[in-house]
Amino acid sequence: MILRALSFTLSDSELSANFPRAFEQVKQIKDPKLSFEDGAIIFSGKFVAGILPVPFQAQCVLSAEDEGKVLRVCLKKVKAAFFSGGGEQIISAMKDKIGVVPGVRPEGDSLYITLAEIGAAKGMRIQGQLKSIAIGNHELTLELA
Repeated sequence: MILRALSFTLSDSELSANFPRAFEQVKQIKDPKLSFEDGAIIFSGKFVAGILPVPFQAQCVLSAEDEGKVLRVCLKKVKAAFFSGGGEQIISAMKDKIGVVPGVRPEGDSLYITLAEIGAAKGMRIQGQLKSIAIGNHELTLELA
């Protein structure tokens, strides 16, 4: 299958049903949840630091990089117990596990997802580039062209 153009919309409720499986290998993150609100994705859950899990919430902003070949997921406005700041610490904590996922590169406060590599892992050739991203009212719409 070769994917050259596609426009799709996901609701946060549809994505949330399968989202915890993406974090099965990341033992530091428990009860991960997503919601789509006003141009951002809200990522929340519990970070296991020592004995007690610490609730956290991070605002994620999506953007197209490398002429639409890469989707950047930037963690902004992270809040947890006695911490508030950028997403560098969260990405750093997950770096070892995420680093083994083909097509996903953790760097600084962001995950860089190479669309062609993610597609290849699922048996698809993605030749289109990310043209638009819209987030709002519990929906995420991505357009490849």
